[in-house]
Amino acid sequence: RLIISSSQKEILQSIAENLVKTEKFYIGKNEVFIESINVLPQPVFRGKLIIKMLSPITCYSTLKKADGSKKTYYYSPFEQEFPLFIKENLRKKFQLIYGRDNDFEFNISPYRVSARDEKIIIYNRSSTDRGTVIKAWMGFYEISGSPRVLKLAYDVGLGVKNPQGFGCWEATSVE
Repeated sequence: RLIISSSQKEILQSIAENLVKTEKFYIGKNEVFIESINVLPQPVFRGKLIIKMLSPITCYSTLKKADGSKKTYYYSPFEQEFPLFIKENLRKKFQLIYGRDNDFEFNISPYRVSARDEKIIIYNRSSTDRGTVIKAWMGFYEISGSPRVLKLAYDVGLGVKNPQGFGCWEATSVE
């Protein structure tokens, strides 16, 4: 199952129209055949949601080491910086799309996340490059916010590296 999400309906329509015209396509070296295309119903965005990550969520800081080189530090959902970085990243997306953030309201916290939900992904590995190591987290989270912000989070994903497939989620129950 491949899920494609966007806040721009025109992009989704264009992708669907082009996929319908093709018998198969490739993701990396993997041949993919289209069996069906479905539009998933959106959850009701009110108050709090318990969400299940369909792809891992990630956030990080780039730190400068004493020798001047850079190091990427990936945050765990159990660190106090994690919800702050996720919220700030979503705020930037909200400002980009709506041009303001005066009605921005959002919070995230781990609901059911354990050590085995941590995923280590090697991204862009090739025969000449070892690739980039990305630490990210699956699991269940509680999110809350205004309906407009929750809808945006659903459409664009949570955390960083959404275009690379990170941060996709589904609602599992509404409180």
